[in-house]
Amino acid sequence: WKECDLIRFKTEAPEECLKAGLTGAERSDYKKCDVIRFKLEAPPECLEAGITGKERNAWQKCEIIRFKTEAPPECLKAGLTGEKRDDRKKCDAIRFRLEADEECLEAGLTGEGRNDWKECESIRFKANAPEECIKAGLTGKKSSDHRKCDEIRFKLEAPQECIKAGLTGKGRRDWDECNKIQERLHQDEDRRDRDREHDEDRRDREHD
Repeated sequence: WKECDLIRFKTEAPEECLKAGLTGAERSDYKKCDVIRFKLEAPPECLEAGITGKERNAWQKCEIIRFKTEAPPECLKAGLTGEKRDDRKKCDAIRFRLEADEECLEAGLTGEGRNDWKECESIRFKANAPEECIKAGLTGKKSSDHRKCDEIRFKLEAPQECIKAGLTGKGRRDWDECNKIQERLHQDEDRRDRDREHDEDRRDREHD
């Protein structure tokens, strides 16, 4: 087992631990490597706060600092510090009330439910999607619903020339291709207009 642990240490430890001469042979090697890993992975604000990774609860202290720097001011005003287990959950509910669309709040969603953002996305989908998407049975609850609705929207909104060219909205670049087709058509139309004006000018000169 000890030999297996040495192999695991060498394969799983960051390169910086191995460069520091740590092999996993000593019990303290794991602790020393954790300190090196902390310095590599911890956000700058944690290191600036003097946390070195040697502390027993280094990551927990770091999470509290991250909470204070990343949370909306409204969470901090509500007395949340990130020190209690449910502080993030409470802050998520506050963030939901700040960021969610009015339709979601009117539907009774609070951000406290596990699926509230998903439910909100479904409400937003129904509010913004063309009627044809709703009639097709799309609700916004499945990840594929947006893509399928985009295809329907493409068929509704794209010029006939793009549809005739075989574009369906399924391709990621279909709108870009459609815009190119329209540009070429406009260029051709402009060229025909110039040719027509040129012909008219020539006939006027010949008539004179």
